[in-house]
Formats: sequence, C-alpha cells, structure tokens
Amino acid sequence: MRLWERLAQAIIPSVPALAIAALMQDAFDIGEFRFDVAVYMSDATFFRPVAWTRNVQGAISDCFVNGDGPEQISEHGLRVALDTRQTNRDLVSIRAHCQHRRPIKAVKFALDLPYMKMLAPELIDLPEATWRQWDFPCHWRTGFAVWQAAGRYFTIATRDFPWRFKRLRVLRNGDRMRLEIVQDAAARERSCAFETSTWEIGYRAQFDDLLDDYADFVRQAYGAGDFARRRDAPDWLRGVGLVVNLHGTDWNGRSNLDFAGMRSAADLLAEAFPPARTILYPIGWDGRYMRQYPSYCPSDGLGGHAGFRRFCGAARAQGFHIMPHLNAMAANMCHPLYLRHLKDYVLRDANGVAQHSHKIDWDHDGLGDSAHAYISLTPPGLREILLQVVDRLVAEYAIDAVFLDETCNVFYNDPAWDQVEGVRRLVRDLRRHHPELLIAGEEWNEMLLGLTPLVQIWEETADGRRGFDREKSPLLRRWAGRFIRSCGYLALASPDGTTGVHEWPDKAWVAGPELEAYYIPTLSLTDASLTGASGGFRATIAQAEAYVQRYASG
Repeated sequence: MRLWERLAQAIIPSVPALAIAALMQDAFDIGEFRFDVAVYMSDATFFRPVAWTRNVQGAISDCFVNGDGPEQISEHGLRVALDTRQTNRDLVSIRAHCQHRRPIKAVKFALDLPYMKMLAPELIDLPEATWRQWDFPCHWRTGFAVWQAAGRYFTIATRDFPWRFKRLRVLRNGDRMRLEIVQDAAARERSCAFETSTWEIGYRAQFDDLLDDYADFVRQAYGAGDFARRRDAPDWLRGVGLVVNLHGTDWNGRSNLDFAGMRSAADLLAEAFPPARTILYPIGWDGRYMRQYPSYCPSDGLGGHAGFRRFCGAARAQGFHIMPHLNAMAANMCHPLYLRHLKDYVLRDANGVAQHSHKIDWDHDGLGDSAHAYISLTPPGLREILLQVVDRLVAEYAIDAVFLDETCNVFYNDPAWDQVEGVRRLVRDLRRHHPELLIAGEEWNEMLLGLTPLVQIWEETADGRRGFDREKSPLLRRWAGRFIRSCGYLALASPDGTTGVHEWPDKAWVAGPELEAYYIPTLSLTDASLTGASGGFRATIAQAEAYVQRYASG
C-alpha cells in the first residue's frame, strides 16, 4: 500500500483503498458543475464527505467528517447516495438519499459560480460579501430561480408535490458567487432516512419553456387555474379596476373613517369611477385593529351594527363590491376564545417554540409586544370560528368578498401542522357555504395559487424606503399573472400621507407601479383623504381607468 493510501486509511479506516483511489475528493463533479454536499443533523451538527465512489446512478459515500485538524471527528454511520444525470452539456440534475442513525434535519448542495444578476425570485444585484437567503414558501414562492448569465440564463428548478421546505442562500465575492440550495426535512416527519428533491441545475439559452412547464406543473399539482377561466373567481372580479382600502380604527384607538365616513367615501368614489369595477376593503371596521380577533363585530365607536349595515347596504346598492378584513391565523392572546382552547393550537417553529407576534411595537414604546398568536388551521377550532363569522357577514351585510390576512406570509416548519393544508381546509369550508363569495388572501406561493384568485401584496414604494423582495421580480409577477390578480397592501400610503390602521409609521403617498395585468391599482383612504390631497386620488383613478381599458373584461 502506498503512503497516501495508508494515510487515508488512518483517517477513514472503513473505506477500502480502491474506493479512495477511485475518487479522493470531498466535492462531486457533474458536467461543468462541482457540488459540495453537507448533511445536517437534528443535534446541530453537520457532516461533509471526504470521498465519493462513482456508480451507475451517480455516486455514494459513507465517509463523512465534521471539523478539521486535531478537532476533526469522523462519522461512519452516515451514508449518502447521489442520483445524478447530465441532460446536456449545460444542464444536470441531482438528488440525494441519506441514511443515519440519528434524525436528519437538512441536506445542502453548494456550487461556486461566476457572479450573475438574479431575476427571480428577486430582481437584484447582490451587495458584496453579504449573504442573502430566500425561504420557501414565504420569500421564495416557486420552486424555480433564474439568473442572468453572459448571453444565457442560469436556472434551478424542482417540482415538489407534496410541497417541501427549502431555501436559497447566495453570497457574492467579487466576480464569483456561492450558491447554496438547502432542503429541510419537515419537522413533523424527521427520520433517519431523508431524500431530497430532484434539482435541475444549469444554463439555458432562454427560460420561457421552463416557465411554461412550471405553470403546467402547478396547474396539475395544486389546481391553479388560468385567471380568465378559473371557477373560484366571480365573473365580476375580471372586470375590477380599482381596490380601495378604507381605514377604520388602529390598535391605539385612533379612528380614521367611521361607517358614515366610509359611506361618504363610497359616494365620492361613485362619482369618479364605476362602482361595479371597484372593491371596497374596510380595515379596522371591527374596532381597534387586531385587538379583538377572532370576534369580528362592527365597532360601536364607528357606528355599530346599524351603521355598518347602512354603509354596506348603500354601497352594495350603488354596485360596489365589499371585502371586509379578517385574519386567517391570528388570535389576540387576551381573547376568551384563545384562553379557552385556541392556545392549544398555536403554531411553532422547527425548535418547538410557540410563535407569538412579539416583534410589532403596537404601543410605540420602542419594544415589541406579544399581542397575538398564530393558530393552526389544520384542526377545526379556528376554522369553525371563521366560518361562523363569514356566515354572519354574508347574511347580515350582503358582502360578496372576504379578505383573509396572513394566509401566506406566516410559515413555520411546525412539528405538528401543515399550514398549507390548514389554509386549504379553510378555503374549502368557506366555498362549501358560499360558492359565489370571492376569497382573497395575503400574498401567494405556488401551493396557494389555486386557492385565492386575488391576493394582497407588499408593494414596493417608488421612493424605495421599504424593500419588499417578494415583489421585486417582474419575471415572477408576469408568471403569477397567469393565475391571479393582486392589489396593494393595507399599509399602502393614502394620498394624505398616512398608513391608516397599520402599525408602520406614516409615509408620503407615491404613484403606483406601471400598469401590468398582475396588479390592480389600489387607493388608501382615511378621514383626511376625503378633504384634501386630491392629486393622489385623481392619479390613482386615472390609473384604474387605464387598467380597465387594457386588462379588464366586461
């Protein structure tokens, strides 16, 4: 035995010398790509391979280490098999099958590549030496990503059904970049055997075929229907050109529009734009914003049941569509229904920590407040409450739409509950009771495209003071526009420069984005909006008129 073989055997004695001679390197090459692989355990330890043995399927390794030098430890109970394929010179696929004596938390594939500008999930030139991460399904909404390379495009894609947790991590270092694809095991399903998705990785001359193929996948896997033909979108939605946020009362009791004021706003709007093409979206109509969830009763301070009924009746008679704000997952932690039983269904992260909304500074004292908790929709508790609420709103106020906040932007690797399944069950229950009702949600991912035909998005402001990476990809917006329409976030600044009931600081009004089918022009109104700041009002109405001419039907 030669010296290097004896040294290798001393380090990893369980591996035959012939296997080491076959491939003595920790990375694995497929075509022009070199992959680093790491396996993460549930005890916060990761291992990397020191040798691969090629086989017909790809490669296999059971030689793994953690650390280096005198602190290095070897792990011989871990085995990873790679299935690899080279579709052509520029496109490859890879999948890992892992086994270990302890539960496996995640697997990472990493590549060193020339630096490229990202087009999706975000349009961005990365800053130097700063990691950026996109988590699926919250910040990374689809299982594909696209970069602009020299004269071509670099893409990654995986088609997962059922859906799976995964992450993209990118670090720019001069003219190079480190790309990491991390596949996380669902906390509720962690075991000693773990198989990653199949990842397609490589260069393409164009990406239109990828986008079309992926659209077909979400149609088949998640029931996404093309917007022009989807059955859960009322016919009238395809003719809408304006969404109007009507702000009621914020957390601290500041009232904007009472129900009489909302009625005055409807009268003003009816003179400026067709009511039948307008959705009125009352927020904080149930009193102090987010204080009484999940009760959802008209605030006495704004005019009570009678006042809300007069507003809804008058607006519906004019032809407006009314979409009250509800929250799909949040319950105030002082509410009797939470204390009685909803507390038993609080969502948790992968470490089992209950997820309370403790980051929002509701009382403006500079510290976050644990005001409400996020409740799983998979068990029936909160779903049944929300169903009764919507039944009452439809019966008493003749609403024809409902908005469900936080359907998409609250995602945790919960040890017990699947949040997508919870949203699916809620939407199913609502449609069973109210098949003609428009059900809108907050933001989107590929699994929710078939559930909510209208979504509210965190729109990027023109002055750039708030960066919402999820909406900074024209490519992704065009792709999603096949299936859904979007409207502006509830914190969108009003023409008088306020964010209404939302907890964010007030900011100046800015014009909406350039016209696109994906985004319905949105206007926020407060009490001050009715008496001043008419420039922003007129500009949004003009944009809505242009949207109708270009994109609306009917």
